Amino acid sequence: MEIMYAKHILFNYGEGGEKADFSGCRLTDLDLRHMQFNGADFTGALLENVNLNDAGLCFSVFRDAKLVGCNLTSAVAEEADFCGASFTECKMRNGIFTHSNFAHTNFQDSDLWMSSFASCCIDGSNLMDHDTVGIDVTNVNSDEESWVNDPGIRVGGMGGM
Repeated sequence: MEIMYAKHILFNYGEGGEKADFSGCRLTDLDLRHMQFNGADFTGALLENVNLNDAGLCFSVFRDAKLVGCNLTSAVAEEADFCGASFTECKMRNGIFTHSNFAHTNFQDSDLWMSSFASCCIDGSNLMDHDTVGIDVTNVNSDEESWVNDPGIRVGGMGGM
């Protein structure tokens, strides 16, 4: 994991290396807190009891990923793609998930207190079925197509999903 992380950091700084690709992987009991996996691919991955506390996950792809018992407290995952993902018993307190795609995402028994989902797409997700007191849901959009095609909703980088 340390070698993959080092290569990913080099990749993100344009110094060679390679993008971290966890797609389809099973990640269990890993401590990835404070690590910067911005732009990493977690498509279809299963993350069980992974500590992503204070992790950088901006522009990362978690399409159809399953996160079970994970700690995303204070994680920053702006403009990330969580379409079709599921969060079960995850700690997501104080997370910053603004401008991300949560279309068709399922949240089950997860702690979202004080997290920001501002300007996110929530089409087909169950986010609003939860108590949203203490959660920033400003400008969320329930129509993925209009969200993807409206540059005023997001900062950029996710068009054409």
